[in-house]
Amino acid sequence: MGFKSIITSALAIALSFGVNAYAGELAYTDIPSSSPDGKAIHELFVKAEKAAADEDIKGIISLYSKNYLNAGYATADMRNSWTKIFDMFNKIKMDHHIYQIQISSDGNRARMKCGGLLSGMETHGGMGLLGSGAEPIVIDSWTAATHEFIKEDGQWKIYGNQVNYDVGQERHVLF
Repeated sequence: MGFKSIITSALAIALSFGVNAYAGELAYTDIPSSSPDGKAIHELFVKAEKAAADEDIKGIISLYSKNYLNAGYATADMRNSWTKIFDMFNKIKMDHHIYQIQISSDGNRARMKCGGLLSGMETHGGMGLLGSGAEPIVIDSWTAATHEFIKEDGQWKIYGNQVNYDVGQERHVLF
């Protein structure tokens, strides 16, 4: 197999796995959380935390891009996931610890690295399914995870990784 064939095969494999391996890939730059875009992205998560605490499905779903796609899951899948969470838990709390925010060279994409926790109380009074019912249960947690965003109509929205198949990673409801 010649060098050109090896490069062509490697590129085909990379593209089949969703790796953005072309020269036109967007460059990202760190921005301070105090910048207008940094504040707007932080505010998106303040809204997400409030909507989760209020069990506001419309509020949560409004934060997703109309083109959201993450590891094969679209917005409708996220609606189903959140509906199940709201059915199974109350007193839901969500917290994000933002480590880094980056914006793309064109200003329309961003990504954020963070850690966080989603917890709640079992709605059925601790029937032994998940715990005693007396303590909050960790629904989801993440460390050094990346959220992807896109600007739509001047507002940042959760965009997902734009891969239309399961990539074998843990699925988190806000990614």
